[in-house]
Amino acid sequence: MQRSLSAYIVLFLVTSIVTVIARMPLSVVLYVAGAPVLADSVSGTVWNGRIENGYVLGYPLGNVDVSGKFLPLLRGRAAADVEVDGPLVSGTADVSVGRKRLVLHDTALDINLAGIAIMDAFGAPMSGTVRAKTDRLVVDTGQGQCLEGTVDVWTNTLERSAPRYGGRGFPMTGIGQCEAGAFVLPLAGEGIDGKAMANVRFGNRDYQTELIVEPRQRNLGQLLVGFGFQQRGNQYSLIQRGKVVP
Repeated sequence: MQRSLSAYIVLFLVTSIVTVIARMPLSVVLYVAGAPVLADSVSGTVWNGRIENGYVLGYPLGNVDVSGKFLPLLRGRAAADVEVDGPLVSGTADVSVGRKRLVLHDTALDINLAGIAIMDAFGAPMSGTVRAKTDRLVVDTGQGQCLEGTVDVWTNTLERSAPRYGGRGFPMTGIGQCEAGAFVLPLAGEGIDGKAMANVRFGNRDYQTELIVEPRQRNLGQLLVGFGFQQRGNQYSLIQRGKVVP
């Protein structure tokens, strides 16, 4: 009888905890977990919430629908399946936030480069899309460091910028990974204009990009020199550094 009573008490306590958490406002959960989120409004509960005009680490996400998970909350972390639809990012992700760490699982996002304020190799604001997929990526939100994981990347930024200067451009692909706190991404592509490789490094809102182009037409090479590229045989290279500004 005593064991049965103890079992009922445990069951009652667990049920009560689940009920309380299920009714917790999403805004409270984000605050307790220390999530780096600002928004015009946060509505709903942890199970079915919505963030209106949200920002993460200063970057605009737009509207975010959140479907929370129970067990991580018991460990002081906020975890949820997230669907983002905003001016900078759109897509889906399994997100976990806590102890100044952001963890992405099973994530597929489209990123609008025009919203990141990076200049392209020709001195114009970068445009186009980055499609990023990752099974797992861990970021230190306090230090702005990439800690663990790989990301499959596709981008059409060269395809978008080249026509302004008489070329056609082509998509570029690569797999990025964390190295010494930075996110390092090698990209490569080839098209009717020639070949291109890029080595991109992001670290704590700083970036460095080395772009190497091997054009098939001589006049394109002369054009690249006019934009500051250094010629080495058949290849033309340019290194850019700057800040990623939201």
